[in-house]
Amino acid sequence: MGIIKVEDETASIEGFVFPRVYNETKNSLKKGNTVILKGQIDNKETNPKLIVSSVIEMEEINKHITSLVINIENPSDELIKKLKQVLLQHPGEVPVYFNFKSPEYRFVKVKTSRDFYIQPQQLLFQEITQILETDNFYLTLG
Repeated sequence: MGIIKVEDETASIEGFVFPRVYNETKNSLKKGNTVILKGQIDNKETNPKLIVSSVIEMEEINKHITSLVINIENPSDELIKKLKQVLLQHPGEVPVYFNFKSPEYRFVKVKTSRDFYIQPQQLLFQEITQILETDNFYLTLG
C-alpha cells in the first residue's frame, strides 16, 4: 500500500493507494510526475482522504477522454464559426458539446454532429483556448 500527497497551486490531499492499484501503477507514482487520479473521497476523518482506484499518466490521458465540453457566454456567429473550423481540423471519435449561456436563453447544451467529433490533442486545446481567450472548456474521462 502507498500513501501519497497530491497537490496543486490551491490545495493538497492525502491519498491511499491499496496494494493491487499500487502494484499496477507504482512506476507512475513518482515525485514530480503529473498524473490523473481516479477514486473516491473518504470523509470519515477530519481531513478528507482520496482512495485511489486508478492512475493515468498524462501521456495516456487522450485515450481516456470521452467528451469535450466548451462553455460559451454570449455566443456570436463569428466565434462559433472559428470553433467549427478548428474542430474540423482535428477529426476523431470524441463527441463535442457546447454549453451556451446568454440573456436570451439561460443555458442550452448542444451536442454537435459527428462531423465535429474530435481527436484529442494538445494543439487542439491550445487553439480552442486562443479562440475563447480563456480555457473555458473541460474534458470528461471514462
